[in-house]
Amino acid sequence: MIFIILAAGKGTRLYPLTKKKPKCLVKYKGKSILDHQLENCKKLKIQKIFLVCGYKSNKIKKKNIIKIKNKEYKTTNMLYSLFKLKKLFDGNNDLIISYGDIIYKNGVLKKLINSKEQLSTVIDTDWYSYWKLRMENPLEDAESLKLSKEYYITDIGNKVKNLKDIKGQYIGLTKISKKITKEILKVWVDMNKRNKANKIDNLYITDFLRILIKRKFKIKAIPVKRGWLEFDEPSDLKIKF
Repeated sequence: MIFIILAAGKGTRLYPLTKKKPKCLVKYKGKSILDHQLENCKKLKIQKIFLVCGYKSNKIKKKNIIKIKNKEYKTTNMLYSLFKLKKLFDGNNDLIISYGDIIYKNGVLKKLINSKEQLSTVIDTDWYSYWKLRMENPLEDAESLKLSKEYYITDIGNKVKNLKDIKGQYIGLTKISKKITKEILKVWVDMNKRNKANKIDNLYITDFLRILIKRKFKIKAIPVKRGWLEFDEPSDLKIKF
């Protein structure tokens, strides 16, 4: 199993905390976001860890992780960062993909790892109570997430005006089975052939998941109720698990 952390972005909304260091090194409860994630990996004996960095990447000095730099971090997004590691989509390892600005309890990650599905992603079904702590109107920020009766995701990542279109929120934690990593890479390669680079270089992971759904990939939702945090603004650092 390989653990991938996407941490190339500048994190401007966390200024001034990110003025001199990348977002993943911002501290929560006396420990960096990155250290929180690495502790989870250690507990679950995950040893192969790759981190895609960009902004202030020289500040990240951790042993036992492999740093890959996204030099285009100013003009690209999460999906571009992910496929800087396209060599890992070779069918040899399951891939866990984590945003670099989130932390989660060990049980959340363990639940994802234990999924037997070919493609799984964690969703928070108690998202509304969390969003209410962070903003006055959760609908301004929340995105669509629809589920089938079997808990496969049928829609994700679109802007919505109605709460009924939100059965949970994507938290930024996904697993791809080694059985389909080559197929996933083929989708990315095909997208590059069909589209101008600037159209796909700025896509989010949720955009890619929506594309995979259209291409008949089944994405299993792994439900949790809280147990995680996302850090976009300084006020997020005051919220408890």
